[in-house]
Parts: sequence; structure tokens; C-alpha cells
Amino acid sequence: MVELLDTKDLKSFGRNPVRVGFPPPAPLIHVGSSPTRGIMRKINITFLYFDDKVCSRCAMSEDNLNEAINQFKRTHRDFEIVVKKQKLPRRKIEESPTILLDGTDLESYIPSASKPKSDHCDDCSCLLNSSVSCRTYGNDKAVSKSQILMALKKHIKH
Repeated sequence: MVELLDTKDLKSFGRNPVRVGFPPPAPLIHVGSSPTRGIMRKINITFLYFDDKVCSRCAMSEDNLNEAINQFKRTHRDFEIVVKKQKLPRRKIEESPTILLDGTDLESYIPSASKPKSDHCDDCSCLLNSSVSCRTYGNDKAVSKSQILMALKKHIKH
């Protein structure tokens, strides 16, 4: 049965109308990993980086991650995504940038042609005043939005 509402019963909050005088729906909660309606599934994402101010590779990867998450959330509303940024020490610079989905490297979800490799990083080399290499992901060097989206979609199927 569909209940028709008079527009005077609605109040708009942003783009989502809410019926006035009624309690809001119960919040979605995370219980297990079932994609059942009303149950929120959680994805923990860890963004590992060496420098997100000077290094364009890290900054672009972070921007692409944020855009990919926003796009993913529009079509996968039953997921809560928690992002944690973790700065890497100098001795782990070759792991920068890395994105982990619930602890699993995004690399395991992308085709081998796009898998990360190590390559000279001009920005980090200037920052440290020595030649260093960081992870690259294809021609753009940064992790692309499409790679992140592909990894997220494959990750939720596991």
C-alpha cells in the first residue's frame, strides 16, 4: 500500500524530504557482513602515503580515492566506508601510495597490466634531496578513480 502525503506534511532537508511529526527511521547498523536490507556493511580503507602535500602522486591518489568513494556510495547505500590515513616513515617510502581495503592491498583486485610498480618520484626525491622510488599505477602514476572503483566492487563480492 502506498500512502500519499500532502506536501504540507513534508519538510525538506537538503534533497531528502522528511515527514514532519514522525520519528526518523531507525539508523542503519552493521551486523555481520550480510547485504540484507536495513543492515549496514562496513569497509575499512587505509590510505598509506609518504607525503600528501608535496608529492603529486600521493595527493592525486587521495583525491581519486575520495571521488571513487563518493561515486561508490551513490550506488551502494548499504555500505559505511571508514577511511584512515596513515603517514609512512622514510624507510617505507616505496610502499607509498597504497590503498588497503579491509587490510587487503587494492593491487590484488586490479588487472596485472595496472598493478603497481616502483618508479622514480621527482616530488619525493626533491623533498628528501636524494633519488627515491615510489609506487606507480599505470601511466598516471597515481591510483586512478576507475582502479579504486573496480577494486571496491570486487572487494564486496568476496
